[in-house]
Amino acid sequence: MNGNNQEKFIKVWRETYKVTWDGAGASGRLGLPHLTSYMQETAWHHAQSLGVGFEANKQDNRAWALMRMEIWTERLPGWEESLTVETWPAGIEGFLALRNFRFLDHENQPYGRAATAWLIIDAETRRPRRPDAFEYLSKAVVPADKPVMPAPRKIKTPEGNLLKVISKKVSYSDIDMHGHVNNSRYIGWFLDALPTSWHLNNQIGHLCINFLQETFENEVIDIYFKELAEGELFVQGMREADNKTIFTAELNFTNHR
Repeated sequence: MNGNNQEKFIKVWRETYKVTWDGAGASGRLGLPHLTSYMQETAWHHAQSLGVGFEANKQDNRAWALMRMEIWTERLPGWEESLTVETWPAGIEGFLALRNFRFLDHENQPYGRAATAWLIIDAETRRPRRPDAFEYLSKAVVPADKPVMPAPRKIKTPEGNLLKVISKKVSYSDIDMHGHVNNSRYIGWFLDALPTSWHLNNQIGHLCINFLQETFENEVIDIYFKELAEGELFVQGMREADNKTIFTAELNFTNHR
């Protein structure tokens, strides 16, 4: 890493988006799948500026894989409103590279924040590589004016029976350029299992999700729910062919109507 890039690693990357008609959906507010897509896009651009983006990783036969994500929202922008996404590296925890986010409105007032944990994997063997090979990660410090967040946590599967609510066959539109289902699609799948009336009457204030296995075209994923408490929902995605858990998630929500 040259001197210029050493200066870059502590910088915060900012991008501003406008909420589109399809991004707002029936609720009139930005949906979590679109928010996570904006997060991913902003993170990719920052990684590219640091020399560890998609093309550089492809040449070195490696790839970034999102393993855990935790999002806290106070509110979300509506149709045609702007959303600024800030992101910065937040250090290393074992094999995981941490990256945090903040969401702001046009007056720089907060919409929310997020913490993510990523693996660097070998593109052929799918085995992890150590992230401390990237100097900017090993030296990363959270900027003084940014919120300090815990690393996204591991989710514990609750005891008791789960309710199967939907099955999803992986199709072309679910697949990204890595050839597997993109992380934002999983969130869309289980949110689609909740009726429109639920979305119109409830606001998600917190989402934690762990990505445990890759999934590919034509595989069938069964989605299960379990209510943990009032306003708290556990979600599990399992591959039908081998009953392996693909992802787990927890939602916290409040009724606002």
